Amino acid sequence: MDRFEKSESRFDIWLDEKNEQLSEDKYNKNIICYGFGDYRTIQDYPIRGRATYLHVRKRKWLDWRQFAGKNEQ
Repeated sequence: MDRFEKSESRFDIWLDEKNEQLSEDKYNKNIICYGFGDYRTIQDYPIRGRATYLHVRKRKWLDWRQFAGKNEQ
């Protein structure tokens, strides 16, 4: 969990994807993490009478060989 806020009427929870690659990319040293996408907000079931909002963002992954090839042309 990245951040948590509680008010009279709601819970806001911010979550970031872990820095773990897919199993097929795990041993490929050319795949790198280069930041995060935008937050997406999901309204979840109420917790103890308060609205619950999950703010989730995924990591961006890049095969640096493909990126480097585009810059050379």
